[in-house]
This record gives sequence, structure tokens and C-alpha cells, in this order.
Amino acid sequence: MKKVDNQNKFDSFRKDYTFFEFQSYSFQVKNKNLEVVFLFNLSDKFFFNPSLTFRGSHKINFEKIDPAALNALVFHIGMVELISYWKAACPPKVVIRPHKLTDDQIKWWKKLYFHGLGEFFYLNGIETDMDSFVHIETEGEAEPVEVLESSSGTLEAGEFPGLQFEPDKTKVLVPIGGGKDSVVTLELLNDGGKEVFPLLVNPRPASVRTVEAAGYSLADCVVINRTIDPLLLELNDRGFLNGHTPFSALLAFIGALSAVASGANYIALSNESSASQSTVPGTMINHQYSKSIEFEKDFISYVKKYLHPEIKYFSFLRPVNELQIARLFSGFPWHFNGFRSCNVGSKNDTWCGKCPKCLFTYIILSPFITQNRLLQIFGKNLLKDSSLKDILDELTGKAAVKPFECIGTPDEVKNALWYLAGQTAKDKKPVLLERFLKDFPVPDINTEFEYLLQNFDTHHFPEPEFEAILKDALSDGAVGFKKFLKRTLKGNEKILILGFGREGRSTYRLIRQLFPEKKLGIADRDESIAGDELIRGDKALQLHLGKNHRDVLDDFDLVFKSPGVKLENKDKIQKKISSQTSLFLEYFRDKTIGVTGTKGKSTTVTLIRHFLQQAGRKAVLLGNIGVPPFDTIGEIDYDTVVVFELSAHQLEDIHVSPHVAVLLNVYPEHLDHFASFEKYSKAKHNIYRYQIPGDVLITGENEFLENTAGEKKLFGKSQDADARIIGDGLQFQKEKFMPDPGEVPLKGEHNFLNILAAILTAGEYGVDHGEAVEALKTFRGLPHRLEYVGNYGGIKFYNDSISTVPQSTMAAVKTIPGIDTLILGGFDRGLDYTELVEFLKTTDIRNFIFLGKAGEEMEKLFREPPTTRQSLYRCADLEEAFEIIKKHTEKGKTCLLSPAAASYDQFHNFEHRGDAFKELAKRL
Repeated sequence: MKKVDNQNKFDSFRKDYTFFEFQSYSFQVKNKNLEVVFLFNLSDKFFFNPSLTFRGSHKINFEKIDPAALNALVFHIGMVELISYWKAACPPKVVIRPHKLTDDQIKWWKKLYFHGLGEFFYLNGIETDMDSFVHIETEGEAEPVEVLESSSGTLEAGEFPGLQFEPDKTKVLVPIGGGKDSVVTLELLNDGGKEVFPLLVNPRPASVRTVEAAGYSLADCVVINRTIDPLLLELNDRGFLNGHTPFSALLAFIGALSAVASGANYIALSNESSASQSTVPGTMINHQYSKSIEFEKDFISYVKKYLHPEIKYFSFLRPVNELQIARLFSGFPWHFNGFRSCNVGSKNDTWCGKCPKCLFTYIILSPFITQNRLLQIFGKNLLKDSSLKDILDELTGKAAVKPFECIGTPDEVKNALWYLAGQTAKDKKPVLLERFLKDFPVPDINTEFEYLLQNFDTHHFPEPEFEAILKDALSDGAVGFKKFLKRTLKGNEKILILGFGREGRSTYRLIRQLFPEKKLGIADRDESIAGDELIRGDKALQLHLGKNHRDVLDDFDLVFKSPGVKLENKDKIQKKISSQTSLFLEYFRDKTIGVTGTKGKSTTVTLIRHFLQQAGRKAVLLGNIGVPPFDTIGEIDYDTVVVFELSAHQLEDIHVSPHVAVLLNVYPEHLDHFASFEKYSKAKHNIYRYQIPGDVLITGENEFLENTAGEKKLFGKSQDADARIIGDGLQFQKEKFMPDPGEVPLKGEHNFLNILAAILTAGEYGVDHGEAVEALKTFRGLPHRLEYVGNYGGIKFYNDSISTVPQSTMAAVKTIPGIDTLILGGFDRGLDYTELVEFLKTTDIRNFIFLGKAGEEMEKLFREPPTTRQSLYRCADLEEAFEIIKKHTEKGKTCLLSPAAASYDQFHNFEHRGDAFKELAKRL
């Protein structure tokens, strides 16, 4: 805001308008509502009648309050309300007629008026001081008696009789403005063992959305409609003085009346530590004075002395700063699209995108909410708007004066921008971030960001139980997801866990943690589950085991389906099916890299995590690689990148795609589950099908793709690819890298494609391509993926048990030199092995060993004319296969296990098969 010179106008008005009277007030309880009207007199020339209506409800009752008590409570609201009308002409004298105030009270009110109008005086260029700006006289007959505490903590007889209510320590009023701060307070106290009453003054769409998103209706709220006398607005248009007044002080006294009417013991505000900082450095001028800790302390003292000693008023968020609040807010994504903090846009329920409040909110959320999600919230990337450069200078402290808005400190803003810079690729830094970094380069060593996130200011007034709620939330990175899961499961009376393997057990543990008494069911073919120690003694659990375990699906409201469970006629119950993957992505999608492909996904996710970790980023690996999503939620914080390996089974029922989706390849597989390659492929493509603008899809150049809302990046061998193989090297646009083959632990063209995908992905998180190529040297490959087992009996053994499709086996054969014996086969899923066999017939491999039904099918193809020259052996198991290996494999040559088939005819999984192969090799 621009400063103007209204000193002459101020002086002139004070001569023309010599006094301001708080003449009277009236109230009545009508249709359960409390209707209040004030009468203010500006020098017998203008009279104002502002009003408030407190809506009665089943939770707030005005009829039970003694009229004498209402007199005191309403009067004090009028004492704050009057300042909005006094400021139009700033008369030198204020006369309070309804009641007589003590000298102590007059001193208290003068302090509030003067500091609460600090911004008003400053921006109007008015020079005045505490002593001379106004003289307060009181002419009322009734002098309030000080409220005294007895030894029992109750009021003495004769004090305001209606205020002798017994405050209920389980009830707390939470004023809601519709911004991120009140969202955090409401959500955290909602689960804090208290009955929460959201308090709304002139509810606007954002505040209504806030309470509804938190699970309340307006009927659960304390609602007040405040009307400004139109005459004041008319005077403003005529050139009378205008400016900021201490609205939060008005809210404080409205809260006191509402506490008495509802029986609430507590009024919990959402003012943070930076609210106490002066807006104009070196002065007491503070846009947020009535949100400051000084006013909070003064108000607590006033209420205790003149209203009621047990009305507890405090700011729940006072111990924390704006960065901590932004981090907590990021845990409640169901509020992202509903909250609003922009004063300019409040009239039409938007973010204006041009004011300090918009830019500050965008910046302070940037370390915790992705840029594409912020784009959704604000409608544009505010850091790309060069017209906001002057506002940026004010926010960062480059300009002398902060904006007159409810915003954080320059240190908080600078640290948020430094953190964002570290997470953004060099070529993707927006114009305002580049401008900031020229003025404020990133410190060589900066620990302040973490310090700000861990700080807990001890100068505050919340009682220990509220302090504990806030501390727990700050220390528990999973608090938001647990609330999300509670909200999701709350309306489902009966929940079934279908499949009680690794993921089913994980689901059970988390649901029981959140809902110890909820009715649960477990359905599984394995009857031995009945004796499982994990579920022993659970009286709210029903078991449905054996071959008919699926007959109970219709009896449950929600079914948690484990991956790989195949359901016939699934369309009938589709609406009740959920999964860990679906719920995890619904909540964590913005920080998730999802990787799928028929082959290479485990290697790729491990590479991605390695590149991120080597660059100093925190990354957690989960999913199909063997870690159920729910088992990792305690490890995921604001700075965590989730690297999620996704199988077709996990993808088939999702309706949310990850922020960065990686689709490596799609070959026919799992046709026993999906019935057709088309259905299998469709499940794989779900990984990007539901992306939103700003998301990224990284995929092989030869993959058939539907349209995606995200940016598409291709890897492969063609010149048009964003990342491609060039001979033995890698190229990213104009950058070429030729790593020493001996320093790259992954061999073969298929692995180079995985490397390209992983480096492109890490680049989305600020990891330079060269930095990732260098990190390849320290990468160690996963077991069962072209894993060198050792030289035993003069034979080199390689374990590629992960290869369960023909394409993967062909890639392995092209990669490993000197193969003399190849082990093929296993469980048959109806794949076509013709291409594989035709390829193998052209190689120099002499010995082929076939296992299982799939091996039998491959052998038949080998024996079709023309007759093959290779030696073919069918074996019952691996032990028999090793007898063949010992007899017929040439010393110095290689034996490769790369089956091109699933393992679960004889083994639990491909890891079990690979471990058995390695153990038998070591016995030679």
C-alpha cells in the first residue's frame, strides 16, 4: 500500500468533529438468535447503527445467559466496534455513555486503539502519540466490578451473575477465516479429544468450505453476521479517513460472548509467532497488532479481571512459524482447492495473483506443495510473473517496509525460496526465483531452514495439552495421511481385507491403529491364518477362510483388495473396492514417482532412488519391490520423494496417477490374470491416464500412448528422443556422456534404457544429468537381475530369475557373453514363445534346459522343423538341471538362468527361484 499525506485532513477533521459518543446498545434474543445493535454519534452530525446477529443453534444458547451478563459482553464488543467509526474523523474525545470504566480499563482501551490503528496512522501520514490521539471519558452509572477468583476457582456472589457458568474443558471455539492457518488449527484440534466449535464471522465461501472439508456443517458452527452501517462507507467515498482497524480484537470479544453461550472453556486462535513482528522496522507499527502476543497477553489479563477468570483465550499456533504452518497445511490436501487468504480476491472468492498475500502464500507453500499443485490452486505460477518483482523485494526484506498484510518474516520467505531453488533444475528456475537468487545467493552452508522447521517458541499461552497436540503433529510426518484415512474409512461400518499376505497384514495393522474397535473381516483361501499371532484376540474381527472365502464380499461396505487377487464379475462391486495403492496415490500423488513396465521397473526405481540420494535428496522406495505403501507413511515428510514401483495388478483399479509417471515397456505378461494383452496394457497405462497439467510422463519412444495431460519425455535410440543411447554413451539433448563401461555396473541395451529413464526422472527433481551419470559408478545392481553369482566348477553362473517374459530373456542373452547353457521355463501363463525360440536358435548357445509347463511349450517349438542343432534337456526341477549343467557345460563358459516364465509352479516367487539357483551353483 502507498503512504499518503493526510495530516492536514486529520487536523481539520478534529476541529470540525470534536467528539465521538458510544451512546447506547440494545440486544434481544429472537427466534433463538441474539440480535445486537449499537448507536454511535459523530459530533451530532452523523449517527451509526452497526449490528451483529449471533445465530442460535443446538450448540449455542443465548436464552440461558443472564441479561446482566449479556450487558457486559455486548458492551465490550461495542467498545471495539466503535473504533471503525471513530477513525472516519478521529475526534479528540470519545465519550462512553453505557458504562463507567475504571482508569485501568481506559488505559487498556487506549493502548488497543492506538496500536491497533498503527497502520492507519502510518499509511495516512498522521503524526500523533498515545497521549494526545484521543481522550476517553465515561459517563455511565454502572461501574463494572472486578471479577475475583475464589479458592474454588468460581466467581464470588454478586459478580456478573450470568457469567457464573461452568466452562466445559472439553469444548473449544476455533475462529475460522478460510486461510491455511485456521485450517491447521481446526484439523489438529479436531482429533485432539475436544469438541470443536468453528466460529465464523460473516461466513464467506472459503470459510464455509474449510469447515465442511473438516467434516462440519454450518449447524455445528457458531455463526455471526456483522453489518457495517452504510453511512460509514458513504463517508469513506466522500473523503473521510479510512484504513486498517484491529478486527482480531473484535473477534476476541465476540469469542468471549460465544464461549459463554456455548459453554466452551477455550478460544483457540491461529496466530503464529511472526504476527508479533513490526511491519515497519524499528517501530511499534504492526499490521497484525491485535494478532500479536502482546495483545494476546493483554486480552487474557482483561478477560480474567473483568469478564471471567476461566475463559481461556490463546493462539494455538503461537509457538510455530509460517514455514511450520505451511508444512502442516500441506498434510491436508482436501483443503487445497478450498482455502483462500487473498483480501483483494475475497469479494469474488479467488486468488487475485497480484497482491503480497498471494505471492507470500505461494512462496511459503512451495517447499511443501508441488509447483503443478500450486498452479492448480492459484491459477498460475506466481514466480513466473515478473510484474510481482517489487512485492518480492518487500517480502524478502530488500525493500525497507514489509507489506501491510498478514504475512511471515523475510527470513521465512528467503529460506522457502532457497529450499525451492535447491529442488529445481537449473533450466527450470522461474524469473522471480532467478531474481531472488541474484540478490540473495544460496548460502554455502544453510541450516536455518531446518532450524525454522524444528523451532518451538516457548513464549506462548496454550496450555500443556494443546502444546502436546501441536508438538505431536510437528513430529509425526504421517499425521495428515492418518487423518485422510480416517476420513475415508469413517463412513464404512464393515471393512474387508481380501488377501492376507504381506500387504493385507500391513492394511490390518494400520486400520487397527486408527480404529481399534471397527468391525473388520479377513478373507483368504489360506485357513492357517486363523492361528496368526497378529490377529489373535481381536474380538471385532471376522475370518472368512477357505475355498469359499469370496462369498462374503456383498456383506461389506469397503473391500481392501490385495494386488494379484483376481475377481470375477468385478463390475458389480467396483465401487466398494479399494487398495493401499489407490489410497496412497490419492494422498501422496504430488510427491510420487511411479514406475511401471513389464521389465526393468525394479532396477529403474532403485536407480532413481540412488541418484536422488547421491544428490542429497531424501527418497523412499516402496510398492511392488516388496514394501507395502502403508508401511512407509511414517518415513514420508515434506522433503521426501516417493519412488513407487507399480505392477499392473496395483494399477488396474486406480483413478489417480503419480506426479511423475515412468512407463518403461509393455510386453504380454500376466495374461492368466488379465485375460488379454489389451486389458493388461490398459492397466499399465493407468500410470499416466489420470495425470493433470504440470505432471510429467517419461516413457520409451516405441510405446503406444494415449493422450496425457502431463508433459511427455521420451527415451530410446532415435534422434528425436529427449534422452538416447549413442553407441556406448548417453545423450540428453545437447549433453553427451561416455561413461567407462567398466564403471557401469548394469550391462546391456535394455539396462541403458533403464538408466536413461532414471536420469530423466531424477532431473525433474533438480539432479543434473552429469551428476547422475557420475553416481552410476557407485550403484550396485539388484539381486536376480543379471546377477553374477560366481565361478564354480570352472563355470560362470548368472542369475536372471527376474526375467519372466520372452523379451527380457532375449535382452539377457544379448548382454551376457559366452553362454553355453540356458535354463528356461516355469509356470505357463499362456505367453507366445515363438519369437524367443526363433531368436535362440540363431545363437551359439549349445545347451537348453527346460522346466515346468512353460519349458515344455518352448521345447516343442525348438523341435519343430527345421531340426535344431542345440542339445535340449527337459528336467523336473533345478536339482536335476544341475546334473545336466555339470556334465555338458564347457569349462570357462557361462550358465544363465533366464526363464522367460513365472516361478510359482515350484517356487514362491522369482526371488525364491533365484536363491535356489545360487545355492545349487555354490555346491558345485
